[in-house]
Amino acid sequence: MKKIMLFLLPLVLFLPACGSHQNDGGAGLSLTSTGTTTDLTHLKNFVEATGTPGSTASFGLTGNDSNGISYTGTMRFTVNPETTMESETVKVASQYLSVTDTATGAWGAGTRTAYLSISRGCLVRVANRNGSVSTPLSQRALPPTAKVGDSGIYAALSRDDGDSETISWRLDPGTNRGSIFAFTSVVTSGKGTTMAIEEDRFHLDPAGNVYAIDLTFDYPGMGFSRTLSGPRL
Repeated sequence: MKKIMLFLLPLVLFLPACGSHQNDGGAGLSLTSTGTTTDLTHLKNFVEATGTPGSTASFGLTGNDSNGISYTGTMRFTVNPETTMESETVKVASQYLSVTDTATGAWGAGTRTAYLSISRGCLVRVANRNGSVSTPLSQRALPPTAKVGDSGIYAALSRDDGDSETISWRLDPGTNRGSIFAFTSVVTSGKGTTMAIEEDRFHLDPAGNVYAIDLTFDYPGMGFSRTLSGPRL
């Protein structure tokens, strides 16, 4: 069976226990006001891989690309057993993504793994799907709470293939006191060319639980983009 190339998310995230679900559109829904405080505890838990080892969360995805091709897919987050790296104990979080062309059946899949220091609460290394390894140059922990309209820089990483990556975040309004937490990653080549811009939007209910995701991948040099989205299964 023919395989398709996957362009995958830069972040390794784990989703906490299911919360209440809500729709971001439809009659009777009101847009959450700028300045509304959102608890990011659950988001920080899965970003920092503090879930119970063996825990998983999956999302069913549908989407299309700029060539008009339609896709289905699955994204699964897993917290793996702790291990030792560079003389310290680290948490291990993996992210698996599979995508299938609905017309031809062509598919692609891959896993990306992050290693996070337990004592320091930050990234140590990220093993990318293309075989490269990312090392953080700087990182700022997410705040425990944020207000709709807030934004900041999350991390800057250097990859051993010569590329670099900058990740920023912002909190957008959802509906009925929910919100949408967005990570934006910009990957730049060693020559300073923008290789990829990826935005990963996590839909949060009023308690801060993630119930759906939207993924956007844009590759300026290729004139290609892909979007995927779906609810938690």
